[in-house]
Amino acid sequence: SVQGQLTASRWLTLLGHSSVDRESARISHARNALAAARTVAADQALDGRFWHSMYTSLSELDTLNNQASAGDLTTAKTTLGRLQTDVAQAVQLSTSPGLPADLHSLIVDLQTFVTDYGKQLDAQIAGDDATVAQDESTIDSDRAKLGTYDVDKIGSEIDGFYRPLIDRFNSEIAAATS
Repeated sequence: SVQGQLTASRWLTLLGHSSVDRESARISHARNALAAARTVAADQALDGRFWHSMYTSLSELDTLNNQASAGDLTTAKTTLGRLQTDVAQAVQLSTSPGLPADLHSLIVDLQTFVTDYGKQLDAQIAGDDATVAQDESTIDSDRAKLGTYDVDKIGSEIDGFYRPLIDRFNSEIAAATS
């Protein structure tokens, strides 16, 4: 509204209109900076929800491995349920703005790994050694596939997505405060 008032009342400042124009430009730059900041904040909030789900999943996977290795299969089955829920949520959130397609693919493959791990755990609980051995090769294949992702490249792509927005904010806020 201030921007509109400055333009509408321009005739009142015939002698000082260059000052009004300068202040009007500063307001415009501040609004542009705010728009860039809103975009970054909204996108980062969605990305933060994804990262929370992913890191919770990885922590639960570690717990699950420890429980299964210790032979505590009943508790491992409970942990598996939580892990499957958190991985499913991470899959849903992995298409948030700024997150590259390779990250989504990695999380989908992690979900496949968790599903296959659950099948093996069920076979262990049932005492079905033949199925456990068969599932082991599937799980090894899943692990190998997860190892093919270049996490450094994924990180660089995320940085590359946000860099122009942050640069735009910095440029606009510098122009607004000069």
